[in-house]
This record gives sequence, C-alpha cells and structure tokens, in this order.
Amino acid sequence: PAHDERDREFADLSGISFLSVIDEETQTLINSGPYSSLSIEEGKKQIVAKAEQENVGALTTQFRLRDWLVSRQRYWGAPIPTVYCSSCPDPVPVPEDQLPVLLPPLASTCQHDHHDHHKHEAIN
Repeated sequence: PAHDERDREFADLSGISFLSVIDEETQTLINSGPYSSLSIEEGKKQIVAKAEQENVGALTTQFRLRDWLVSRQRYWGAPIPTVYCSSCPDPVPVPEDQLPVLLPPLASTCQHDHHDHHKHEAIN
C-alpha cells in the first residue's frame, strides 16, 4: 500500500503497517537490501535478473492485469475460485457446481460517518 494512495489510506484506517520501498523524492529504492539506492528502473532490471538467475521468476508482460490485482481481488473483485485444503499440497480449483464462491460480509473499515453511504459501494 505504500505507493497507492487508496491502499495507504485503507492500511492506515485498518492499522496495517507497511514498509515504503521507494523514496518518492529521489525516485530510488529504499529498504530494499542490495537494491537500495538504485533507480526504480535499474532496481526492476536487477531484481528480474536475479529472479531469472535463480529460476524463481522472469520478466513477462500481461495486458490488463496489474501486479496488485490478486491482493485486491478478495473483496473488490470476483472471488478467485481456488481453495487450499490440508490433504492437497497445491491449490485446487473450486468445482464448477460450487460456483460462484460467495464471501462472508466485510466489516466496515471506514471510521468516519461521512463515508458511511459509500461503505457498500466501495466493497462491491
């Protein structure tokens, strides 16, 4: 949430801590171990190169899909039809006859009365 105003506000209201990894003033990485002080672009390049070197990731381009999509998907989008169970080592898709997945109601995270009329619109 450190670099998205809406996510930062949600984190602040919810008491969720976060660590900034970009110095907005200098546009360099901070709190990023060996990548601290690099420009954002150079940091991205070196991080991807390290991931590729260790066979744990690679640079890809995905259109209309952002890296934050899954984290927001839980309550701001359609549920992801995947479950984890104690007898399965990997996530498994929800059987088609059990779709759509319905989520429990989300308690309001807004602490200001003037936002109450938006509470359900922001969740749905």
